Amino acid sequence: MKVYWPGALTIVYNVRTDKVTPLVRAYGKTIGIRMPKKKLVLEIIRRCGVALLGPSANFHGFPAPSNIRDLDPELARGVDLVIPGESPIGRASTVVDCTSSPWKILREGSVKIEAK
Repeated sequence: MKVYWPGALTIVYNVRTDKVTPLVRAYGKTIGIRMPKKKLVLEIIRRCGVALLGPSANFHGFPAPSNIRDLDPELARGVDLVIPGESPIGRASTVVDCTSSPWKILREGSVKIEAK
C-alpha cells in the first residue's frame, strides 16, 4: 500500500460481519479497499472525514467504463454522486486478495506489482 497508494490498487480484506452492514460488503465476508489518486475525490474524502463507499463504475461482469459516456445510466441512478471525467489509465485497478497468506492477485490491472 505504501508503494502503490494513492492509485489503482484495490486490496481485499476479511471483514467483521457484525461491524459492516451486508450492503457495504455485498453480503459477503470480505471488502475491497482503495485509495484513489484523483485529487478531487481525495479532497471530498478529506472534507467528509470518513471513509466513503464508492462502488465500481460497472455492474459485475461488465467492463469498467473509462469515460462518463460509457457509464451505464442505470448504475448512475443508483448513486449519490458521479464525477465526470476520463480514466487516464484506461484500465481497471489491480485487485489483491489479502485474506490469506500468501496474498494473491485476483485481477491484474493498471498497477504492476513486483515480487520483493
